[in-house]
Amino acid sequence: MTNVQLNNDTTNNKYFLIAIHLFLILISISQLSAQSYAVEWINTNGLSVNGNTVTKTVYTSWNTGKGRSENELSAGQDGWAEMTMSAVMVDLFFGFTSTPNNLNWTSINYAIHCGSGNVYIYENGASKAPLIETYGVNDVLRAERVGNTVYYKKNGSTFYTSQVASTSLLTVQGNIYQNGASISNATVSFPAPGQAGDTSPPTAPTNLTASNVTQTFVQLNWTAS
Repeated sequence: MTNVQLNNDTTNNKYFLIAIHLFLILISISQLSAQSYAVEWINTNGLSVNGNTVTKTVYTSWNTGKGRSENELSAGQDGWAEMTMSAVMVDLFFGFTSTPNNLNWTSINYAIHCGSGNVYIYENGASKAPLIETYGVNDVLRAERVGNTVYYKKNGSTFYTSQVASTSLLTVQGNIYQNGASISNATVSFPAPGQAGDTSPPTAPTNLTASNVTQTFVQLNWTAS
């Protein structure tokens, strides 16, 4: 329920009530689009899994310490994947892959490479942006597809835009070099099977009514969708 002050123009008041109705729909849409999900790590090799964090438990090498998400970003769908840095002296890759059965770091289509406080961008094994950014503990690094473009972000700010179009189905992949290093709090905007919450498009709120109407005041009531 909310109270709204109106003027004496009946036509304008009618359009104002329509605008309120649309505003409530937009709130529902924004709540739906803001959903996030923990990465469900599968096909891991040399990693221990603790929720959406993975830690390397075997010898230092790129041949071990890898895994991917059960979460899948559908072809043509917007979405993002991010991790929170829990240490600086690490060497790891994290990003989107379209070949989930090949867990070599060179197969990651859009990869954030973190090493000793520096961020590099690799795509399909090729360096695209050497030493483009830095990171510290608790920084959040993200790869995000919007339309057919992938953006790389730190704490919400874009630091590199891919020149390689992306339209295919993607999963998240992680590769860790050192024993004891972690990919922490891996989070995505798309669910794994069994994680899906409210993914239906929102419906319009119902029973929008006006009461206690005067020339300058109206009380609005509605039922949430």
